[in-house]
Amino acid sequence: MEDVFLRVGKAFKHVVKSADQVVQVGKAKFDATKLYRERMTLFEHLGERTFHLIQAGKFSQDDVKQIIDRIEKINEQIQAQAHSEDREDEARTQQASEKKRRPKTSSKKKSTKVSSKTVSKRNTSKKS
Repeated sequence: MEDVFLRVGKAFKHVVKSADQVVQVGKAKFDATKLYRERMTLFEHLGERTFHLIQAGKFSQDDVKQIIDRIEKINEQIQAQAHSEDREDEARTQQASEKKRRPKTSSKKKSTKVSSKTVSKRNTSKKS
């Protein structure tokens, strides 16, 4: 009976670990989507600002420098996040391949029981 509880405990730990990984991946995708949307909004704002400044004949790179700096920061964050995800994927792949390489060990002992029919057959064959 203890063996059953040990297996259930291991299975539960595995489920919790898997669920945590799913949550982490979901969070990373949500964060990435948020960064991409923010960057798109900044590009729109940059385009509008540049357009209006050019039409007014007052365009200067200094007028849009803050927007450009913010876009560059977001690009760095996206790249850092992509590298982080790549490292996490590599770690998961390595863990999975290590798991496959490990030989399965069984704590169960093989039964050496002999059926009563086998014993009676042996006994009758010895008598002959």
